[in-house]
Amino acid sequence: MWDGEQPFIFLARRRTPEGARFDLAHELGHLLLHSSDDPRSGKREEDEANQFAADFLIPPGIVHAHLRLHASLNDILQLKTALKVSAMAMLRAAYQHGKLSEREYHSHLTTLSARGFRTDKPGSTLQYERSRVFDYVLSPEGGASISRIADETQLPPQDLHAFMLSTQPHTVSSATSTTSAPARPVLRVVR
Repeated sequence: MWDGEQPFIFLARRRTPEGARFDLAHELGHLLLHSSDDPRSGKREEDEANQFAADFLIPPGIVHAHLRLHASLNDILQLKTALKVSAMAMLRAAYQHGKLSEREYHSHLTTLSARGFRTDKPGSTLQYERSRVFDYVLSPEGGASISRIADETQLPPQDLHAFMLSTQPHTVSSATSTTSAPARPVLRVVR
């Protein structure tokens, strides 16, 4: 959704947390790769956004560093857990990056499908991610409110709550806060 020149990406909980992460990376791919002038998206643009999302969430270097040739299904499931992606996406990446033969890929695909990974995410403990800025934006220091955002976006307040994954506004005491912005996460290299 665009508000003038400002893009907004809203995620619904209709998909699994792994699917929501892919959707977010896919939309980020559109923002980075494609013009905002044309809201229509053709097959080429969708394929590019899908490939961006796949490489963003499952970097080829990580696949090559952590999966051996002829990777076992257990190896694939361990890496998918570490990267917080679906088993099917991890399997596809292993195949695309030459870690599986076509026969191995189809064998693992059959096994994952039989275990329910095509429709569900068995054993997943991944939770939906939550924006770290909502608490600040909706605080007195952030200066926004659901009603103001609803007015600016012309969306019903109840839809905004759903779009923000049920984030509820609450008071943040400035007496306990020494900074006016959320702390930036510490990034590290994973090898």
